[in-house]
Amino acid sequence: MSEATARFKVPHTLVIIFSLIILASAVTYLVPGGKYTRIEKQVQMGDSMSTREIVDPDSYKEVPATPQNPWMVLNAIMKSMRHHSAVDIIFFILLIGGAFGIVTETRAVEASLTGLVKALGNNDKMVIPVVMFVFSLGGATFGMCEETIPFVAMAVPLALKLGYDSITGVAMVYLGAMIGFATAFLNPFTVGIAQGIAEIRPFSGLGFRLALWLIFTVFTIAWVMRYAARIKANPVLSPVFDLDEPRRHAVSEAAQSEKLTRSRIAVLAIIAVGFGIIIYGAIKLGWYIDEMASMFLAIGLLSGLVVRMTPSSIASSFIKGCSEICGAAIMVGFARAVLVILEDGGIMDTILFKVSGLVGNFPPMISVQVMYVFQTLTNFFVPSGSGQAALTMPIMAPLSDLLGITRQTAVLAFQFGDGFTNVIIPTSAVTIAALGMGGVPWERWARCVLPLIVLHFILGAIALMGAVMVGWAG
Repeated sequence: MSEATARFKVPHTLVIIFSLIILASAVTYLVPGGKYTRIEKQVQMGDSMSTREIVDPDSYKEVPATPQNPWMVLNAIMKSMRHHSAVDIIFFILLIGGAFGIVTETRAVEASLTGLVKALGNNDKMVIPVVMFVFSLGGATFGMCEETIPFVAMAVPLALKLGYDSITGVAMVYLGAMIGFATAFLNPFTVGIAQGIAEIRPFSGLGFRLALWLIFTVFTIAWVMRYAARIKANPVLSPVFDLDEPRRHAVSEAAQSEKLTRSRIAVLAIIAVGFGIIIYGAIKLGWYIDEMASMFLAIGLLSGLVVRMTPSSIASSFIKGCSEICGAAIMVGFARAVLVILEDGGIMDTILFKVSGLVGNFPPMISVQVMYVFQTLTNFFVPSGSGQAALTMPIMAPLSDLLGITRQTAVLAFQFGDGFTNVIIPTSAVTIAALGMGGVPWERWARCVLPLIVLHFILGAIALMGAVMVGWAG
């Protein structure tokens, strides 16, 4: 390794995000302005109908662009912080951080780890596949995404206690849920909305999607298990070894010094019941961030009261927990500023129009891959699955008819393009939040999982080729 290479250090995540914001502002000076008209459409979501604002594919017209100068860039960051898609996540993770600050102070989780590891015995290798399969199923069925954030905080100490690293802990939960999200067969927020906009039967093509979900889930579990085994054999190979060593010692010492008292068992029971209520609420009652944040706040407060913490101690622990996750919360707000710049510059729709025109210049087998790449690139700017569906599917669905590609395949191209890169793009608020909760810097996570994302992309391209070859219509 050369001296220059040894001195090179990947910039901080916030530096990377801000660089992307500056790049987006520069692009607004180069790309002409354009705009689609937005219309409201009723879309089937499971058993109910939902009104979505989508683009009218025939309404594109050129408009003057608004190049974003440095002052506008700074304003965009504040606008990004205030937008509901960012502010919800920001306060969600702050409240979770505060609640877990109280739970951490009870030492209940740490005290339970030693007993759990002993109980697992030689079956500790089953933890990764079981946890990942469960979360993948959650992502594939009810679109589990933001709900994974608090689970990461529980998985990382367990992974460290088992001899793995914090990346393994994040991967068990977040990567598991996201591969299910990407290859979902019942996810109402991606498959449901995209199929509704494409005007095909909701959740049709279930058999093929179910097979793809199983293949991708098993493949991803195998990759994580291989990585975890390598790290357990030689911890120095971990990209977060320097960060994990003090955590590993802290978890080990706390687990050995703390006893699992009745009050701490009660805390574990509160956590288990609380998580159960959150999962039930998300699946059956349509709970989202507001309700889940309230439930985590209740978990934290009840945990503190059960171990007889004083009100001041509970408050101090809550503030400490918030402060430890504050950096991730700030980056969530910065991440959305890239899209704000492109929208305020009036060029987001221009990019959509130009690329959609490019798709139609190739035969079906190649066009579907161009569509796939386009959806993947769009996901960088619009990480929301339902938001991307509303933006792109009104154009891609009728375009697929002209190209000889079934609308079912067009939905699958959207699904893969929206899903595979979710775990790595720095503009995803949930990714930044999950990594922040696990104490894993984005740049180290990205370096680790990039080879897996490339493999996912290649497998997705092969699956799309097969769908075109057989004329898959579901």
